[in-house]
Amino acid sequence: MAQIDAGRLWAYVKPTHATTADPGHIISVDAINATASSTVSNGKGVIAWASGNYYVGEIKDGLVHGEGTWTYADGGKYVGQFKDDKMHGECTFTYANGDTYIGQYKDGQRHGLGKYTFASGKVDHDGEWVNGQPEQ
Repeated sequence: MAQIDAGRLWAYVKPTHATTADPGHIISVDAINATASSTVSNGKGVIAWASGNYYVGEIKDGLVHGEGTWTYADGGKYVGQFKDDKMHGECTFTYANGDTYIGQYKDGQRHGLGKYTFASGKVDHDGEWVNGQPEQ
């Protein structure tokens, strides 16, 4: 059809138990760029990637921005703040192997106060982080 870009598909995703608060989402699937996203560019929405990663939360100007949850295909999960498509602000990051980081991110890297704990319970670093690295 001439009205639909090549490689694009629209789908309605209905939750298992639709409610007035969450009746479902209309998703735009872009097969060429291997992404899918809700039809909102500002507000609460969903973005999914062919890799299996997906994001549920606030979107601003089509970018991940505000409060949300980024879930990785391997089971890892970042719950917290984002800015301009990057992890930025307070968060809890639970890795697929069970390790956790609770603290601050800046421009996609651990930066500020944070605590990294191994799945075993042993604390790796509790304190200041700069550009993804623990400060000694």
